[in-house]
Amino acid sequence: MIIHRLRWFKNRIGKRVYRLTKTNCCPTCDRVEKEGLIIGDKTHANYLFDCQNSMNLEYSDKLIK
Repeated sequence: MIIHRLRWFKNRIGKRVYRLTKTNCCPTCDRVEKEGLIIGDKTHANYLFDCQNSMNLEYSDKLIK
């Protein structure tokens, strides 16, 4: 598993990232896994960093199937 530093998320503000971890949680998670999401601001970057660490999620610049 790739664990990114907070700086990795902040450097991608305004860019699309993809969640590589399959959760089968809900429709929103399914969409994020398929389409990725654009990091909106520093607060969003901090949130994704925290989610990565607390829920063992993995993010990438590219969608890997």
